[in-house]
Amino acid sequence: MRREVFMQRRAAFMRRDKRNVRLQILAMFGVCAFFYALAHLRPDWNDGLVAVFIILCGAVLVWTARLPNQTKKEGLVCRTCDGGLLNAPGDIAMASGRCPHCGGAAFDE
Repeated sequence: MRREVFMQRRAAFMRRDKRNVRLQILAMFGVCAFFYALAHLRPDWNDGLVAVFIILCGAVLVWTARLPNQTKKEGLVCRTCDGGLLNAPGDIAMASGRCPHCGGAAFDE
């Protein structure tokens, strides 16, 4: 893929991902608030904060696990080593034309 195409795909991905993350955070806090309120209404639940903590940890694990799949699906990986080229690695690859993971050519020129 050429550098210009990569830059367009990366910008579109970042816009979409920013919107999706905002919606996921809103949903996560809604679920946490629900469980916290439910824990205060039910006397047999000792502490609603345990449920909130479990939900927050689960959300972090899901976000961490989905990022590599998203980069491969969008084609934002090095053509040589399949290393992800988002954020800082993507900036390095755009500036130098080389993959920061393997040092090979990141784009077709």
